[in-house]
Amino acid sequence: MGADLIGIASIYREPPPGAADPDARRLRGLAVLPEHQGQGVGRALVQACLEHLRGQSGATLWCNGRVSVLAFYQRLGFAPQGEIFELPVSGPHCRLVRAA
Repeated sequence: MGADLIGIASIYREPPPGAADPDARRLRGLAVLPEHQGQGVGRALVQACLEHLRGQSGATLWCNGRVSVLAFYQRLGFAPQGEIFELPVSGPHCRLVRAA
């Protein structure tokens, strides 16, 4: 073993609000320890999720991303969708979507 957990991500079968896409998946809980941010860990996690999604016949991946990391998601091919909204405790967010 000897490996420490430094990041995590999860995917759920869930269409975006207001959409009837039964194959859509939601990226939720993407997190990387602060001392490992900016080292490609988040990018690798999202890429692994996309690879998994392609094998599960999902066509769309979406998430609610913090506005402060919007550029991170855009570099990974996500496009903002809709207005910025406030999540209690977490702050301003934007819905982001991309094709798998």
